[in-house]
Amino acid sequence: TPADGRAINTTGMAFNYTPTDNLKLKNATLYANFSAGFVFAQNSSFGRIYNGSFNYLNISAMLEGTWLWTVRVLDTTGNNVYAAQNYTLIIDRTPPNVTLTIPSDGANFLDTTLIEFNYTASDGVAVNLSCNLTVNGQVQLASIVSQSFLMINRTLGPFTPGNYSWNV
Repeated sequence: TPADGRAINTTGMAFNYTPTDNLKLKNATLYANFSAGFVFAQNSSFGRIYNGSFNYLNISAMLEGTWLWTVRVLDTTGNNVYAAQNYTLIIDRTPPNVTLTIPSDGANFLDTTLIEFNYTASDGVAVNLSCNLTVNGQVQLASIVSQSFLMINRTLGPFTPGNYSWNV
């Protein structure tokens, strides 16, 4: 753990692994691209490694982003192996942002048959966001897949004359 593709909002994580070997294990190293670019960082394990049991490596102060990680173990004769696959971890501590564009606050319409709604949802980590378009507290369109930083246009109606509020 963390499970592949897991999203978390903390700064630290215990990376869990279970090594097996017919000899005594010497060390385990977490390899991950937690720094800029794709240069793997190394963190040696602390204390004893338990063969066939649950072990962990702690990392703190991780930056937001999508990161790859794996573990390599080494036995006392120098044999080593990486985990069978790399895993993905998503660190996302910043909430998404939504900018409402059209209709603007206080807009008046003579023809209320159809009204166009434009908004932009954005997030520093997520590529796609799931949004609900709500008018007067009622969801009108649910689970709109909104690509981050891309303006979304939707048309709703008809509306009867009156005052309306909307949000995403």
